[in-house]
Amino acid sequence: MKTEVVFFGTHNFAAKILQGLINSPDFNVGLVITQPNQPVGRKKEWQACPVKILAEKNNLKIKQPVSLKDFDNDLSSFVVAVVAQYGKIIPAKLLTMPKKGMVNVHASLLPKYRGASPIQTAILNGDILTGISLIKMDETMDTGPILTKKEIPISPNETYLELEAKLADLATPLLLQSLPLYLSGKLQLQAQDNRDATYTKILKREDGQINFKQKAEQIYNQWRAFFPWPGIFWETKLNSQSFKIKLLKIQLTDLSMEQPAGSLIALSKNRLGVVGGDKKILEILELQAENKNPMTALEFINGFKVNQIKDI
Repeated sequence: MKTEVVFFGTHNFAAKILQGLINSPDFNVGLVITQPNQPVGRKKEWQACPVKILAEKNNLKIKQPVSLKDFDNDLSSFVVAVVAQYGKIIPAKLLTMPKKGMVNVHASLLPKYRGASPIQTAILNGDILTGISLIKMDETMDTGPILTKKEIPISPNETYLELEAKLADLATPLLLQSLPLYLSGKLQLQAQDNRDATYTKILKREDGQINFKQKAEQIYNQWRAFFPWPGIFWETKLNSQSFKIKLLKIQLTDLSMEQPAGSLIALSKNRLGVVGGDKKILEILELQAENKNPMTALEFINGFKVNQIKDI
């Protein structure tokens, strides 16, 4: 007989885990709780999240509460809740409704990087290791006892999207192996050491602004962490025009130049770079000037007549 599960989740990471539960012979997902549809893009068209799209495809029952504070569904018929990248605080009154509580799939090695942006923060800090932690949820964020955790390396050029997908691929079998052991009482839960706890924040668009006092590698890590959202950008002036430039694709180089940080450099007829705070140059492969379409380095150099060395 399959174990009845209620699933809380919203984004791509969560959708992969939901797919694993759907495919499993051990579990039946009786209810999916996800965030309401959101306006997306310039036209602000309403769009369902990846978890809702997957749930609809599999004819699962779906709830999309604006807030869980007044959520009055009785979850006591479920054996356990699985929570992954849901994006909202779950009130204490719901945590104990399922018979075995709620298990959260968190994308860090807890107690490191509690909070909303563990994947981005690990990349931003230049970490070489991260992982997945499964915890039994309690009333405070990401503080519950650990069922199990598993680590993986972070590749030096990995972006958020790539690492998120890799972590989801790690999390799904880990959850499917560990959850039956937890439900049968065969797992010994381990309390977190709060003295080792670090925290992440909810990201905002302005977090993508580049600080050119930072080293080129730090700016590169910022791009990796914030790709595709919120992206990285800076306000600049070129040919007497002031505008915002968003860096869509960049890479580290071995080049350096004694120019002020933030100087935009035409490295050749079709190669463009920007100087970091340590004088190292980041090569810009694709960028977008404010109110313009995305451009290659060559298109930008030709369109804005960037000189061989241009201090901006």
